[in-house]
Amino acid sequence: MQVDAKYVEAIGKVLTDKKTTASFKAQMLQLPSDIVLAQQHDTLDAEAFFAARKALRSAIATAHQKTFTEIYHQYHDVEPLSRDPKVFGHRQLKNSALSFLQEINDVSQTESVVQQYQTAKNMTDQLVALELLASSNHAYRVQALTDFFQKWKNDSVVLNKWFTTQALSSRPDTFETVKALTTHPSFNIANPNNVYSLLRAYTMNYASFHGTKHNAYEFLADMILKIDEKNPQVAARLCAAFNFVKKFPAAQKEKALHEIKRVVNHEKLSKNSRELLQSALV
Repeated sequence: MQVDAKYVEAIGKVLTDKKTTASFKAQMLQLPSDIVLAQQHDTLDAEAFFAARKALRSAIATAHQKTFTEIYHQYHDVEPLSRDPKVFGHRQLKNSALSFLQEINDVSQTESVVQQYQTAKNMTDQLVALELLASSNHAYRVQALTDFFQKWKNDSVVLNKWFTTQALSSRPDTFETVKALTTHPSFNIANPNNVYSLLRAYTMNYASFHGTKHNAYEFLADMILKIDEKNPQVAARLCAAFNFVKKFPAAQKEKALHEIKRVVNHEKLSKNSRELLQSALV
């Protein structure tokens, strides 16, 4: 896949510009989300979106590996507990640099993530490291997820971040992981925040949710019906995952429409959920 060399070069100039704030640099490294891409393209090709983003991130990381490494070491562990906006920007840029460095096939880069997870002095740094590990094949991945759960299992707010981290993983087994988490002892389908942090977050993981190797649409439809029985408002929010159904590739559109119609035809479906799904069919 061809990457715009001028764009990659421009990113390098931004990163090394001494007059540009760290916070702005971090923002410049943020690529368009899948939702933005879906809005701007006639076809929601999630796999193409993922491949394009991966190629661009890899090109940027390879071209500016030295700069990213310098940024990471410059701001690593600097005032880790400070809430000063400037320091927050430094932390944001440092973690962005760490994220890009993971695009390089180098064991030492992944070890930096492990080290950050183990030595982090604030939640932001530890959570970023956990997110990167959750998408990796590193041997420490499972241990980190287990460790984080054990540490925060009694804090519902932080535990929801644990669910979301796994729901947004770029690993090919994310669909199976999410399904398994719906039966986890700490997941309560009657708890709206649990549902949003796991199921709604998963629908935002376009590469997996719209993947062709499994039928996540059927899974979500089942969850919508189950949740709708007790909390129609929460179920209605999950229905938004089908908003772009008209833009789905043919094979995925057929699967999605089948599930939408199955849910809509459910006799006891709530009014809100039915109306939202019917609007996707128009």
